[in-house]
Amino acid sequence: MKIPKVFFLKTLSGAEHFAYNFVYEYSSEYIEGIIFAQSVESTDESGNLQLSGTEITLYVSRGFEKSSVPDTQYKDVDTACDMLINSGLQADIRYEQNENVQKDHVIYQSISPREKVNRGTNVIIYVSSGGNYDTYEEE
Repeated sequence: MKIPKVFFLKTLSGAEHFAYNFVYEYSSEYIEGIIFAQSVESTDESGNLQLSGTEITLYVSRGFEKSSVPDTQYKDVDTACDMLINSGLQADIRYEQNENVQKDHVIYQSISPREKVNRGTNVIIYVSSGGNYDTYEEE
């Protein structure tokens, strides 16, 4: 009996003569439901082994792991970055002049709080550089 080569297949047609154990893992490479690895590897070019009754572990993608975007508004820039990183996200800092939000505190962010996104997503936080306190004299 041949062990069917099941990499990247969504179904196991023709593979009913083996015991299967499924392990579901998040993957940044494969969409949900794709079998991306198996415990018994092929030993010849055609992928055949004569191991009737063998238990095969199939690793199935759960898709991309999701994170909930934290609310960083009005937090100081260091705290906001820590919140994003601890949530599995990346922080990109942009400074803007703003007289209403304390200097070095977040004015707003590019992705709404509590939105579910893929881990590793880049969230832009717009941080106050303070107000424009320069005075201009008219001639």
